[in-house]
Amino acid sequence: MPLTNSDLTSVEGMNLFDAKRFLTYSIDTSKNSVTITDGCRSYREPGLTGIIDFTLIQNPNSIKPTSSLSIFIKDSNQFAISGVSTGITYTATVGQMSQILIAPQTTTVNTLTPIAVQFLPDHSLPVSSRIVITFPNDCFVQNQPNQTLC
Repeated sequence: MPLTNSDLTSVEGMNLFDAKRFLTYSIDTSKNSVTITDGCRSYREPGLTGIIDFTLIQNPNSIKPTSSLSIFIKDSNQFAISGVSTGITYTATVGQMSQILIAPQTTTVNTLTPIAVQFLPDHSLPVSSRIVITFPNDCFVQNQPNQTLC
């Protein structure tokens, strides 16, 4: 999902950018990149850490192999001064669930029973989400809706 101005509501910088302040930026949706246009107001010696806080960047919709990103500092003519495009990684992690409840109608061994599973995701779910419930090996899921042999 590309970045948009409606998603990214502010960019703040500190340290390399003087005291904490809002930065002016532009978004290139075709490259999914943000360019900070007023990052360095004056000459800077090496050794100052740049800290940039982006407000509301959408994490990936699912866990996948590690994604990489790049960071470049360019002059006003877009010539690279410094940059890194390998070795910087970002990995999305699994969201959490709470209020989990598993309630079989009966717990008698070797009987066919409806089981209610209740949970509260602590995160949003994309439209194409699927819910996968894996039962213990000693429960036998029948190939019929709402029937599980436990």
